[in-house]
Amino acid sequence: MDLVSVPPKLLYYWRVFGKVLSFGVFGLGAPVLFLLVFPLMRICIHPAERYMFCARWFISKVMQSFVLFMSVIQVVSLSVDDKLSYANLKSKIVIANHPSILDVVFLIALIPNANCIVRSALTHTIIGGVIKTLYIPNDENFAELVADCRASLERGECLIIFPEGTRPLMRSCCLLRKGLLVLLLKQIVTLFPFVLVVIKKQA
Repeated sequence: MDLVSVPPKLLYYWRVFGKVLSFGVFGLGAPVLFLLVFPLMRICIHPAERYMFCARWFISKVMQSFVLFMSVIQVVSLSVDDKLSYANLKSKIVIANHPSILDVVFLIALIPNANCIVRSALTHTIIGGVIKTLYIPNDENFAELVADCRASLERGECLIIFPEGTRPLMRSCCLLRKGLLVLLLKQIVTLFPFVLVVIKKQA
C-alpha cells in the first residue's frame, strides 16, 4: 500500500503547532507541580532528605513523560547511547554542553537523582521555595556553592553543570565559567561528560 505523502509546508505548520503546544503543556504543568503537588509531598514525606529524593525522582518521571509527549507529536526525538547507565549514576558531576533550551529537561529525564545549579532569578518566582529546596541557586557566595555541591555529591546525587553558563550563539566561541575548574582542583568529583548534538529536521 502506498502512503499518502505529506506536503512539506503542512509538516512545517504541524511542527510549529507542536512546539507551541509543548510550551503550553510545560507552562501550565509547572505551576501545578510546584504549587500543589510538591507542597503536599513536603507535608507527607519525612525527613527532608527523603522528600528531596522522592521529589527529584518524581520530577525525573514527569520530564520523561514530557519528552515522550514531544516525541509522539514529533517535536523532538531523543536518541541516547546506553540509556540504562544514566539511571544508575551516583555521585557524579555531569558536564554537558548547552545547545538548546531543553538540555536540562533531557538530562533530568535520564538521571533520576539529578541536582543542578540553577539561575538565582528562579528563586524569586512563585516556584522559588521549591527551587531553593531541591536545587542550588547560583547567587550563593562561592564557598557556600562549593559546600552545597560537595554535600549533594556525598548524598549520592548527580550534579548537572553547564560550564558555558548559558546557551552559546551558533558559531560563537564557547567561554567556560571558573566554577567547574575550582571544583575539579578541589578533587571532590568524578566527571561524567555528556555531549548534546542538535539535529534540525528538514521539512
